Amino acid sequence: MGLAAAAWSDGQPWAVVAASLLWTLSVGLWRGREGLLVLAGVVLVLAAGWRYTSVPRGTSSDIGPLMEVGPVRLRGVVDAEPQALGSAVRYRVAVRHVQVEGGWQAMRGRVLVTMPASLSFQYGDLLELEGELQAPPSFPDFDYRAYLARQGIGALMPYPRARWLAGGMGDAVLARIVELRGRLAGALEEALPEPEASLAQGVLLGKRGALPPQVLQDMDATGLSHLLAASGQNVALIAGVTTLALAWLVGRRQAALVGLALTGSYAFLVGGSPPVVRAAIMGGLHGLALLVGRPGGGLQPLLLAGTAMTAWDPLLADDLSFQLSFASTLGLVWASHPLQSLAWRWLEGRAPAPVLGLLWPLMGVMAMTVAAVAFTLPVMALNFGRLSTVALVANVLAVPAFAPLLLTSAVVAALGVVWEGLAPWLGGVVWPWAAYILGVAKALAALPGALVSLQNVGMGHVLAYVAALGLATLLLVRKGERRAVALVPLPGQALAMLVLVALAGGVVWLWVSLPHGHLLRVVFMDVGDGAAALITTPAGHRVLIDGGPSGEALMAALGRNLPFWERRLDLVVVTWPKATRLGGLVEAMDRYEVGWVLAAPMAVDTALFRSFQEASRRQGVVQRRGVAGTHVSMGEAALEVLYPQDEGPMALRLRYGTVSFLFLSDLGRREQEQLLRLRSLKGDVVLLPRGGSGGSLDPVVAREMAPRLAILSVGGGGRSHRDPSPETLALLEGAQVLRTDLHGDIVVETDGRHLWVRHGR
Repeated sequence: MGLAAAAWSDGQPWAVVAASLLWTLSVGLWRGREGLLVLAGVVLVLAAGWRYTSVPRGTSSDIGPLMEVGPVRLRGVVDAEPQALGSAVRYRVAVRHVQVEGGWQAMRGRVLVTMPASLSFQYGDLLELEGELQAPPSFPDFDYRAYLARQGIGALMPYPRARWLAGGMGDAVLARIVELRGRLAGALEEALPEPEASLAQGVLLGKRGALPPQVLQDMDATGLSHLLAASGQNVALIAGVTTLALAWLVGRRQAALVGLALTGSYAFLVGGSPPVVRAAIMGGLHGLALLVGRPGGGLQPLLLAGTAMTAWDPLLADDLSFQLSFASTLGLVWASHPLQSLAWRWLEGRAPAPVLGLLWPLMGVMAMTVAAVAFTLPVMALNFGRLSTVALVANVLAVPAFAPLLLTSAVVAALGVVWEGLAPWLGGVVWPWAAYILGVAKALAALPGALVSLQNVGMGHVLAYVAALGLATLLLVRKGERRAVALVPLPGQALAMLVLVALAGGVVWLWVSLPHGHLLRVVFMDVGDGAAALITTPAGHRVLIDGGPSGEALMAALGRNLPFWERRLDLVVVTWPKATRLGGLVEAMDRYEVGWVLAAPMAVDTALFRSFQEASRRQGVVQRRGVAGTHVSMGEAALEVLYPQDEGPMALRLRYGTVSFLFLSDLGRREQEQLLRLRSLKGDVVLLPRGGSGGSLDPVVAREMAPRLAILSVGGGGRSHRDPSPETLALLEGAQVLRTDLHGDIVVETDGRHLWVRHGR
């Protein structure tokens, strides 16, 4: 379907016409009903092509003339759920009015607006925006403009000035659905660290915006990105498990009715994307078949669902998610069982019966993976021009954990909504499955050649592949047959051994994760172009100093460096209320229980600082001013504020035994000189100010500190990225210098006398 649409849209209707003529000529080879069915299929293909080409493209919008002409002021309603993207949020805004010559003129169209995460708006909010309207770009490997046009979006507006006018302007039912999605997502955020929480949200709700870019790259490189979107397999799994669980209680037909209701409800909940709607239609047809006592499997539900959806909206044939979902489901329905039977035949006689029984589920997973990959390969090659060489292995390893992850996420999210405060206690049932899938993706993506490029792939190559695949599948279906295999249970001793190994592994993991009783641990975390440090004292106190520029990056860093069950920070320190140090703390205040806050004595009035203050008030967190002389005792360790006396960025010293750590925040050279006149600045480990950029370190102060280890918290590129200057590096001669952009998270442990250092890369 998608390939035929691509041939028409590429100006190659000859491909579809030629295929149709060949099928027409073959009618003579059939007799009776088969010939009529083939002829009817040809007519449908030609009619579908005509219908597809006759539908007008583009968006129904009046805002086209306003693009690229300078600042525009408009009013519109947020008519979809906002999309969080780390430090930014995207809003789809339906335009109502545009200001023209001092007055407001009615206008229609949709605009995709990008704003910082510190500004929070909701579905149904009426906004007044002032900014430039830009035309969506088209990339060589992805037509972003056409993708947005299918959603009715005709223009982009990056980072406008925004003013909230009113709320509750959206559809009441959709507003309730968006609110419920937010509450379910919030329960998972309370239950899990990052990136496991974002993975669970992606699997259950189709939300993937908070996942770190590296995780997304790993999932793409290993062919596991399909797990991040709420799709047909989610609908089938949730409805199927519910139906099976209820069948023995209330009977198959009553359970089928519940499954039908759940299928429709879940489709609405996750947003009604084309793959979900297709799966909901298939699930509905399957449930109806159960109710009337007819078989519910086979190709009929898939073909009926695809035909109904494309008849309603022919441009769905252009939708990549719909193409991939349809192709993978076609492979699963048509080829997975014959492949499993073929594997059984090959192994039969080569392995003992107990081993065969244990291998049968693995063969099923492999067969489904091979079928899905084979049928989606032409769509992937044509649209992305690349191929994952580890997709088969990755899916075989990861897919068995998908169902437990989806079901446990659903249970924990639902219980977290019903019973507030319960979710953090249940995170342990979700975390292992999410961590396992992420670990598989990371390990396999790091292999050489995991992702290869397919250059110059055209429609001719794809049609040849499809023809060969169709022929191979027909031969496979004829040879394959379903086999009923009795699964051999694990012997009691083997099962006991597996349980003991799992328990031993859990004990070892807990021992490694928990802080050792005599060591102070400081992690200088890689959070981009900013700074954040996590302190764990021998007594178990946890202190977070600054949060970097992004909540997404900070949550991922805390997830890497805290046990998954740890949801408390005893102290949060804000050394300087600027975006590169405060940006991530807003989300930390919402995601973690915070004891109290020590903040630099600065009077600022920015949207970001107001968001931080509001998050603190929601938790009822006490704030104290961090002025020189303030001491925080944490058992044998102590944190002291060195600067300022009255107002300015905050410098800190952490002592444990004879070892000291200096955190110089963003002190300028003049402030460093003032501090040196007041106190000794000897330090074994120093977090340098401003990432070691030019002029950031006073030469006299550098000689006085004489650090053994100098840490540079540096971003990994981007608009605000600044490399450490050669001048600063020259002042650090004799010290070991580590950078977060090159070395990742830098972990320093000490027993009060010695230092042990390791880093993430």
